[in-house]
Amino acid sequence: MINQLSAALIAPPSGWISDRYGRKPLVYASCVVMASVFLGFSLGPTIDVVVWLSVIYGLGNGMFLSVDYALACDTLPSAEAAAQGLGVWGVSAFLGTTLGPLIAAPLLAYFGWTASPDRYSRLGYMAVNLAGACYVCCSGLFLCFVRAR
Repeated sequence: MINQLSAALIAPPSGWISDRYGRKPLVYASCVVMASVFLGFSLGPTIDVVVWLSVIYGLGNGMFLSVDYALACDTLPSAEAAAQGLGVWGVSAFLGTTLGPLIAAPLLAYFGWTASPDRYSRLGYMAVNLAGACYVCCSGLFLCFVRAR
């Protein structure tokens, strides 16, 4: 809930800034913010630090989502093909949110295995968060290949 609220606060100004200064720099910045938070989570911080990291993650995620959709609209080949183009963009997002847990669960189970069936070790959560940081970095890297109008 905390990160969703901070995302809602940052989304409108992010759109405004991206209209004036470009979309890619904000998407790159949001990827750096989110990857940094995943690295922070992997250190196993206290609950107070987790709350603040969640706020920061929300800021990065809100910036990413608002500017990401604007960038998607900028890459459409034509208004006539808008639905098809946004459909492809949506499928790519859907695949990411589907594959992420399918990869994270085995990472948590393998690296976080303990003798207790209802607990995982810190190492498992570290592996999941490091994978999250890698995913976010890859999304920023792949943005280099996107050509906007």
